[in-house]
Amino acid sequence: MNSNKTGPILIGTILVMILCLLVLCCLVITSIVYLGTIKADEFSNDLPDYFEPTPVVTLNPDHSNLEPEAIAQTQLTLDTLNESIVPINDPIDLASRLGGKPDVPAQLIDPNAPYELGAKKNFGSPTPTPMKISRSI
Repeated sequence: MNSNKTGPILIGTILVMILCLLVLCCLVITSIVYLGTIKADEFSNDLPDYFEPTPVVTLNPDHSNLEPEAIAQTQLTLDTLNESIVPINDPIDLASRLGGKPDVPAQLIDPNAPYELGAKKNFGSPTPTPMKISRSI
């Protein structure tokens, strides 16, 4: 008597599982097709220029041991700093303007890459007292 009831339940369970797998496959295929149609430059064009806000510093004269003239000068310095715009750090621009190194590539490429496991590579620094270190990768 139990065998008559388990047959339809088993068939129903299997059909529900197959239906769930088909829905899941459709969702995965739709996601892949949708993400494949989005171009990478669409994301970058919509993004605004991002500037972190410069923190505003205030002076609390009650907690300082300064003379009134020093507090006034300190407040003037703080006001000047709070009104200043701090640009975003661009290492390539800084190397060109301040370091006198024009045409710095955005990415330094190692001509010997890729390395084998356990290969040795020499690291060094171009300082007045050069330092060379050999390490296995």
